[in-house]
Amino acid sequence: MIDSGIEETHPDLQTNKWANTLECSGADGVDDDGNGFIDDCHGYNHADGTSVLLGSGDHGTACTGLIAGTCDNSIGVCGVAGGRNGQPGTSYLTSTVFGTSGAQGFAEALVYGADQGVFASSNSWGYTTAGVYEDSVLAAVDYAVNGGVVVIFAAGNANRQGDYYPGCYNRTLAVGAVTNKKIKSSYSNYGEWVDLSAPGDAIYSTGYTDAGSYGAYTGTSFATPVVAGALALAKSWAGSSASSSHLVECLVGTASNLDTFNSDIYAGKLGGLLDVPALLACATVPSPAPTATVLPTLTVAPSRAPVPRPSMSPTLNPTTTRRPTVAPTEAPRIFNLACAQNDCWLEKRL
Repeated sequence: MIDSGIEETHPDLQTNKWANTLECSGADGVDDDGNGFIDDCHGYNHADGTSVLLGSGDHGTACTGLIAGTCDNSIGVCGVAGGRNGQPGTSYLTSTVFGTSGAQGFAEALVYGADQGVFASSNSWGYTTAGVYEDSVLAAVDYAVNGGVVVIFAAGNANRQGDYYPGCYNRTLAVGAVTNKKIKSSYSNYGEWVDLSAPGDAIYSTGYTDAGSYGAYTGTSFATPVVAGALALAKSWAGSSASSSHLVECLVGTASNLDTFNSDIYAGKLGGLLDVPALLACATVPSPAPTATVLPTLTVAPSRAPVPRPSMSPTLNPTTTRRPTVAPTEAPRIFNLACAQNDCWLEKRL
């Protein structure tokens, strides 16, 4: 989960924390595992340069609860992959990029997760101007995907169909939002680059105002972890032998048609609707046997000419484990719709 961190004491987010054993059992203030991040027991705050995971606001706490909120514990919510009958669900690793001191560390967080062996990376953030991206972020996406990570991004909340990065980059999965009537949510971006959609309106999840709070959240930000959670559930359901490519094919291929519920202008631009039972049924089918074919390194050109980028932005070498953070010309923003008294506005957090 790459976001604004989590409320670490929330009772619904205790069971499924990822744990870096060497750091959790090691000495405080020491990089016990030698990975360059001190005390990264349950993740790292890349924005503030600390192991304190709570950054700016409750956005990340809400997204985390949708994936891995503990199930069957008689309180709060149940994440899509939160476990069953008291048994743990999917482990979640927290990477904070929206910190108390600002927003940064996006490429570093993607690389960090890949180096820790995550299966999927859930990202409810992006650039709010079409065509804008940071070279190091796309290079980090490449690094993660080449390492077997499924990288998932929110499509964004501008109700437009431009090329909104990183979601429109074709090595990611882009998630739009729909209502409970299968109609495109009024705010959701759309386009042929959107891979699938999931519910995104008034989704109840964990909050951070106090250690046991909950709330309803709206935006493609909250459709995205629903999809990430479903993919993690499918991985658990199918077993460790199921390949990432097989599960992604199942995820997208079993999504149900949304075109009949929406205006013709959105035809083919919402993906399909996430169908978890169909996904799980598909996931149990054995993956095709791998071949010995060696794939070339993929360099993907954007569908629109990018804005000029600073020359200091590095290209990520696949053998590199960490990269310096380089500020983009436009900082990525959390995709969140804040609603009060039926008035909603796009919340832009830098």
